[in-house]
Amino acid sequence: MSEQVASLKAVVDNHGTKPVLKVSGSVLVHASDFTITVEEAVPQGFVPQELILDVTVDQRPSPMKGVMQPFSFSKVIGDIDYQSVRARFNLEIEDVVASVEPA
Repeated sequence: MSEQVASLKAVVDNHGTKPVLKVSGSVLVHASDFTITVEEAVPQGFVPQELILDVTVDQRPSPMKGVMQPFSFSKVIGDIDYQSVRARFNLEIEDVVASVEPA
């Protein structure tokens, strides 16, 4: 059985005047002193319906067992019809992809 190292969920909230894509996830962190930054990747990929996010985990070494830590990202999307969100990590783990669901 392999250990889960990252998770991702994406929903479109249509309750406001413009739709908002809300992304939440978590990543396994092995430090008590860390920061997680989430930004839109530049450039984006070839598929306009997939939003690519760069998730950067900056950890200072510490003797700690791995713990899942949350991160989030929100974007007003207007007329863009995202079908999926891909999180790329600066760690040695594979990308995580989530289908976009209605809220």
